[in-house]
Amino acid sequence: MFYKPHIDVSVERYRKLWVREAQDRILVKIDIQDPENPTVMRAMAQVPDYKAMVDEWEKGFELNRRVEDDNLPVVYGELGGYILGGFLGADVSWGAGGAYSSKLIKDMGKYRELMHFSENNRYYRMQIDYLKYLSKRSQGKFGFTEMITIDGLNFLDCVRHGDAYTDIYDYPNQIKAIMDFASDLNIKLVKKQRKYIDTFNGGRFNFYQIWTPGETIFISVDAYGQCSAEVFEKFGRKYVQRMIDEFKGGWLHVHSDAMRLLPNYVRLENLVAIGLEDWIKPPRAIDYIDGIVEITGDIPLMINIE
Repeated sequence: MFYKPHIDVSVERYRKLWVREAQDRILVKIDIQDPENPTVMRAMAQVPDYKAMVDEWEKGFELNRRVEDDNLPVVYGELGGYILGGFLGADVSWGAGGAYSSKLIKDMGKYRELMHFSENNRYYRMQIDYLKYLSKRSQGKFGFTEMITIDGLNFLDCVRHGDAYTDIYDYPNQIKAIMDFASDLNIKLVKKQRKYIDTFNGGRFNFYQIWTPGETIFISVDAYGQCSAEVFEKFGRKYVQRMIDEFKGGWLHVHSDAMRLLPNYVRLENLVAIGLEDWIKPPRAIDYIDGIVEITGDIPLMINIE
């Protein structure tokens, strides 16, 4: 691969890490950035111009091309995760972080009328066209992913915005129905998108710009990090586990300010790994690593330090 000449060596290290054969090793990812224009934000600010987006991604890959670490050249194959609301009829606007959709469900009494998806939707077609573009442009140069899944409470946040967090108490039965719909939709969308994304050495590229085995799915539990463990158990575990089961493995993305939920997360079955996004502001995962390892046991960890 042009931007990672020794990628097969890195993939083999990842393979051993995920199957618990390298528990005495630490893999290192070094991502050189232009401090004034970080690659991801610079690329997503160009949405929906496919060429301009990938031009920015490739500038970042070039900065890292000669670094012999385990950071892989992987493009986020999306126009912004919250474009998902647009797939269902919400208005979409373009901003510094990509696509954002307007509040889809304004009246919870009418939510069923809005839970419909068509492959003829203009924003969905844009997403598929972007993947087709990446399929051609990436050949021999870099990898790419499908769009991130927006399911469970993340989906409710997408279609209800800030009201999602009070809906838990005001409309518990309705939001469970909405989350069931979101699970079906996300599984369908991942499978459709992966038709345009080649596997690599028996696995797939991951949003953290790494490689994961088989059909492992990247799962974010961002919205649950704003809530109690009880909320995750009642409105989260079922949906997260379903995604993991469907793709026979899950790679869980957790922000460091949600470390208190790790005892709940580690009880998910078939976790390939947990990735901790370690923000500059406290609490920082790296400062609590001993306690984290006591909780996570042999589950491989990846800590993204900024």
